[in-house]
Amino acid sequence: GLQRARARGELDRIEQESMNFFNRTRARYLELAAADPSIRTVDATQPLDAVARDIRATIAQWMAEQPA
Repeated sequence: GLQRARARGELDRIEQESMNFFNRTRARYLELAAADPSIRTVDATQPLDAVARDIRATIAQWMAEQPA
């Protein structure tokens, strides 16, 4: 994720934050996800096409779980 942002050039305000910020944010998000099954996670360290595939699959699964 962040490596892809750096590779494309200019970073936005959030992307310019320290790694400590990202590590704290990730840790908190994972805590929330562990406690709430409605929060889904995707491994963004994969190649971009794999991340996109996982996001599509996660959304499709979520949609299938919704009442008609």
